[in-house]
This record gives sequence, structure tokens and C-alpha cells, in this order.
Amino acid sequence: MNAAQALGQFLRTLPHSAAAIIDPAKDTVVKPLDLGSAREPAIPDGKGIIYDHIADTNEVVVTDTYSLTIKSRWKLAPGGEPGAIALDKEHGRLFSPGRGRRFW
Repeated sequence: MNAAQALGQFLRTLPHSAAAIIDPAKDTVVKPLDLGSAREPAIPDGKGIIYDHIADTNEVVVTDTYSLTIKSRWKLAPGGEPGAIALDKEHGRLFSPGRGRRFW
């Protein structure tokens, strides 16, 4: 089984700033990931990537489910902390509005 097959239970919240890649068949941790604290709901793209909001650092963390690594971190500055997150899978666009700051 690879991580993509476990996508339904890919990231399980652990105490503090961690999440974990799990093997759902064995219910064991395959690899812990330090995403940052104040995680908000994540969204998978269906192709092996998961986008996760991290409110306290005002960023989106991109996790690769095949390599089991954090691929990148995208700062949302100056937009403030993350609001909702949505993905247009057909066009490959991620929408991540900020809240709590003004642009004008």
C-alpha cells in the first residue's frame, strides 16, 4: 500500500503542531509531519497532493502523498490568516482567501 491509497485517512491530527501519515489497514503511524499548529481543514487534489491551511503562520502547506513529504509552504501575506479553502480540480486552481487584514 502506498500513501495515495490511504488518502482517506492520510493526515490524522496529533497533539500540538503535528499530523501523521497513517496506514489505515494497521492503524499505525507511517511518518509524522510537522505542519504547524492551528491547522484548518485540508483539501486533496485527487492526484496525490493535499493542501492544508495553517492559521498561526498564515500559510498553505502542500503535502505530497507519494513521497510522504511537505512539498512547499505558501505564505498568504499580506492577506491575513487563512479563511476557507477550495480547489477547482478541472482548472488546477486553489482558492485561499485571507481574513483579518485589509488590502486598501
